[in-house]
Amino acid sequence: WRYELENGDEGDGDEGDLEVRGVVMSEMMGAYSDPDEVLYQTSQTLLFPDNTYRYDSGGEPSEIPDLSFDAFRDFYAAHYHPTNSKTF
Repeated sequence: WRYELENGDEGDGDEGDLEVRGVVMSEMMGAYSDPDEVLYQTSQTLLFPDNTYRYDSGGEPSEIPDLSFDAFRDFYAAHYHPTNSKTF
């Protein structure tokens, strides 16, 4: 993700508002604007309260800017391991 000035290149002296942009941020904001996706994610959270399947793989849009690389690496090490898999 990155910060960008909205409407900052129109040359009118108004730099616009600072916004968070990026591919992942755009995809997740689009997904969370879809009621079916919100229902799906809510059901995943309720069905799998004790493992990583409760989390959206792209991240909660409001939390994406706060994610550090160390937190990302620690989460991956803790959850993406064969011992966390379930076979039905």
